[in-house]
Amino acid sequence: MPKHKRHNEVVIAIEQMKGGNERISVASVAKKLGLTSTAIRPDRHNETISLIEEAKRLQSDTNKTSTTKKEARLKTQYRMERDEYKEKYHEALGKIASLEYQVWELAREVANLKGTNNVTELKP
Repeated sequence: MPKHKRHNEVVIAIEQMKGGNERISVASVAKKLGLTSTAIRPDRHNETISLIEEAKRLQSDTNKTSTTKKEARLKTQYRMERDEYKEKYHEALGKIASLEYQVWELAREVANLKGTNNVTELKP
């Protein structure tokens, strides 16, 4: 049998805090029960404090896991975006090279029309 007369109330408060995504601590559980933050004392309520600390640890592990999943999802998204930009960059480079070749061809045609053999001799 629990030493603390409000043990069941503490369990209910912890479950409510889990559901409401509230940070679990001895002080926050006491506040949820309408007590002062020092009302749940280690010398009298060791079992209750152990229960709260276990819930706090589980909450921390869950937060770390969700953060890790979020980071992995963001990394995947960033890689996909990077690859898309890389592809667009290479397409743009191809267009630039094509345009430069077309300019050279036109300059050579102009040089032939002017009667010069050297494209570099053309002046604007």
